[in-house]
Amino acid sequence: MTNEVDRHDNYPNPFDFFNNWSPFHFETPTFNVDIHDKEQAYQVTAELPGFDKAELQLDYRHDTLTISAQHRQETDTKNDQDQVVRHERHMGTVSRQFYLKNGDRAHIKASYQDGLLSITIPKKAGATDEPPITIE
Repeated sequence: MTNEVDRHDNYPNPFDFFNNWSPFHFETPTFNVDIHDKEQAYQVTAELPGFDKAELQLDYRHDTLTISAQHRQETDTKNDQDQVVRHERHMGTVSRQFYLKNGDRAHIKASYQDGLLSITIPKKAGATDEPPITIE
């Protein structure tokens, strides 16, 4: 004879989700980026394999570089009579932002080849770091 507790051991506890939850439980899609701060410019390389150049977007405002990519894919499955049996749509977006001080927006250059996005952000001439403000 089975007791009540043994019968329910085969079913998942609905509260296990909360017991095992952590802020790192859900993965956010992201991409690898390398940033080199050179004397005259920032060199940024982002790994975005699988995207077309038209799916990428760059923006530089208020000393912040934003790299975004949106991928959309549609697939059809057809039967022997060439009728659509299933039509699926998938869409994914990734975006990252980086603070890069004193960049010259008018002269930014970017290229995309073999899944690598290369960005050169020249630094504004004469831009210097201002001394910190003293608190009295």
